[in-house]
Amino acid sequence: MVIYRQDQEKALASVIPARGDLNHEYDLILASQPFRARLPAEAKAKTVLAPLARSLAPDGLLVTVQSTGKDPGMEIIRGVWPGEQPFRSPRQELIRALQSQLETDRPDLRCVSYMDSRAEFQFSLQLPPDELSSTIGTSALLAAWNAAIYVAQMDDRQLVDAMTHRKYLDVTRDVLRKYNGLWFTDESFLVTRLSGQAGA
Repeated sequence: MVIYRQDQEKALASVIPARGDLNHEYDLILASQPFRARLPAEAKAKTVLAPLARSLAPDGLLVTVQSTGKDPGMEIIRGVWPGEQPFRSPRQELIRALQSQLETDRPDLRCVSYMDSRAEFQFSLQLPPDELSSTIGTSALLAAWNAAIYVAQMDDRQLVDAMTHRKYLDVTRDVLRKYNGLWFTDESFLVTRLSGQAGA
């Protein structure tokens, strides 16, 4: 599925793949949370990351970004669902699965990972300072709750049950007070295509 603004079709003509075009190549692909977090690493690599990597042009770059769950957002999730583990494929596991998919037919593709200090980064939920007072407002609670359940990709059935009680608001309030805000930690890794080597 390709989504673009119709009024920009002419400007994007060179990058919009035509139906049946299996050889379109891209210089840069940004894959931000491109799969269900709970899928096994092998499925993520086979059905999402490997096809994207194979569409890189020479010297092209695929940047993959995913949540880690190592943040206050995950504390909200576990405060409501103690056994929940949505983030089951850390980047090193994804890289191993992807390399297994690519090593035979695409030796020109290389996975690049960095240490946590470089690969991990945070983004914060911006809340007005007066919303983090001793009496945190409902709008701040709902914004934080919605952000946490979105990042964790919680199932609608779980949400309907959880939101019939006040516990989810109490848990969210406790986490916001504990950290004086809310942030999420993501991780990234790269796939590059070496120039001068044709793909299989």
